[in-house]
Amino acid sequence: ERNRAVRLRHKLNKLGYTMMKMNCRRDSIDNFGGYAIIDTEYNVIVRGTRFDLDLDDVEEFISDEESVAQLEKSSKEGERFGAPSFL
Repeated sequence: ERNRAVRLRHKLNKLGYTMMKMNCRRDSIDNFGGYAIIDTEYNVIVRGTRFDLDLDDVEEFISDEESVAQLEKSSKEGERFGAPSFL
């Protein structure tokens, strides 16, 4: 699981995010001991505000963000070549 977390953290960094794991549950009743995803540019939690994400949730977030990035990239390429943009 640790290798998987390192791999996911690396992917998140490429997308402009990082993740934090809270191991200690005594700090707050809202802390579920899981992961939160943080936007590194604005330093805000974008998913898992209660540290309630598991690695599957993080992987799903990455997949969604990669899909959005791919759509934006193809849209920009289409605009560059004169194709209409539908986004």
